Amino acid sequence: MADRRLAKKIWKYPNRLIETRTENPDLIQDIWDGKLCDHLQCTGLLDIRHGDLGFLFSTDEVKLFNRGYFSVWPLLIVNYNFPPDEHVKEENLILAGVITGSNQPADMNSFLQPLINEFHTLEKGISVWDAYRQQDRMLWGFLFTIAGDQPAREKLMGILGQNTKYYCGYCKIKGVWNRHNYCCFTTPTDAPDEVLRHVANPLKLPLRTNTEHRKDAHYIMDTNDKEYREQTGIKELSIFLELESVVFPWSFGIDIMHLLYENIVKQMFNHWRGKFFIHEKTEETGSKPQKFKQSGEPYCIPKAIWLQVGKVMKRSQHTFLGLFDDAV
Repeated sequence: MADRRLAKKIWKYPNRLIETRTENPDLIQDIWDGKLCDHLQCTGLLDIRHGDLGFLFSTDEVKLFNRGYFSVWPLLIVNYNFPPDEHVKEENLILAGVITGSNQPADMNSFLQPLINEFHTLEKGISVWDAYRQQDRMLWGFLFTIAGDQPAREKLMGILGQNTKYYCGYCKIKGVWNRHNYCCFTTPTDAPDEVLRHVANPLKLPLRTNTEHRKDAHYIMDTNDKEYREQTGIKELSIFLELESVVFPWSFGIDIMHLLYENIVKQMFNHWRGKFFIHEKTEETGSKPQKFKQSGEPYCIPKAIWLQVGKVMKRSQHTFLGLFDDAV
């Protein structure tokens, strides 16, 4: 906060969002406008107008070389007080540490404890010189969100995750077992007879809550109740439970890259081409499964249209913004 330019930027951006939202309450421009920050303000923990800091923590396994198994887990901190076009720039990122090794960290909490201790201190407040306001003042900082791909997120949340009965970290819907755990809103018609059938409304799912998660996690830690662990889908006590600002599961959002670009877009592309499903092994297809050819279903986009889309995209290459890098 001793740098006047940075101190001004850190204070002005969140407050500018508040002023805009006062005029348009339904407008959401950044995390400061979301339900999480609203909740933290209602509890009295967060005071945006005072100049409190908000952070995102992100980690994931990164393989450094094409050969071998050596990888690292960078522990990155993003400052939400910078505007979105600035807070992920290299000079504004905070590298809190790097976990190295050929295997995944067996005890992730041991590496994160020093970071959690720092956030404990920031939650209580520290005295700083504010170069923008030209005065000593108390500064509070809070960890809002924790980001990563699904396996990393499950590890950081301390949940059992995918391929288990209660696989979802956000709701309490139950999976259906049929040679593997199947995640569905409606029980398949060919499910085994012993499977308890259900139909879930995706708009009214039984959501997990912060209070319930914290209570269940501490109970499992104190009792080591394996049956209750399977019923709740909670594996262990997450180290992030030590922070008041972390709200389970709101603080563990799915980022747009893993939610859409690395997942749904690719799957929907195959689905619209009629190539999503795979034939069962039969005498006609042989021992090797074959993907469907164009099935003629209403959702399938004809080959001629795909070719037309490709030609249009090729012609439009010269209009792509340089900001998005070279056209492929």
